[in-house]
Amino acid sequence: MKFKYLSTGFIVFLLFTVSISAQKMHEIKLNKDSVNMVNPLTVDAISGNTVKFVSTGGKFRIFIENAIKIFDIDEANINIELDDATNPESEIYVCKDVTQDFFKVYFIICLTNGETPDAPPIIIIRSAD
Repeated sequence: MKFKYLSTGFIVFLLFTVSISAQKMHEIKLNKDSVNMVNPLTVDAISGNTVKFVSTGGKFRIFIENAIKIFDIDEANINIELDDATNPESEIYVCKDVTQDFFKVYFIICLTNGETPDAPPIIIIRSAD
């Protein structure tokens, strides 16, 4: 009987570990000296993946209009301010389940030097189909 409980507990732990490891964290790094100030320029995610913005050099403002369509959030838009010295990381945003691939262009301005990327950064959420 004791073995049955141990094996059941192990299976539950294993399934929990596999489900956590299946989720992928996409870290979008911003730096005033990088090409287009953002790396990667395009994030390709699926439902359940997470996205976080990180400043590795400079002050930035990020705006994602209608972010509620791609992230599991309560507000319609996301407005983030990052500063590598005081507030280098954003919240972690969970990608929603979408019925078709969804491409979302977002906006960045570097507050340190007033520049914007030459190419627009994009987040792509892939459908499960």
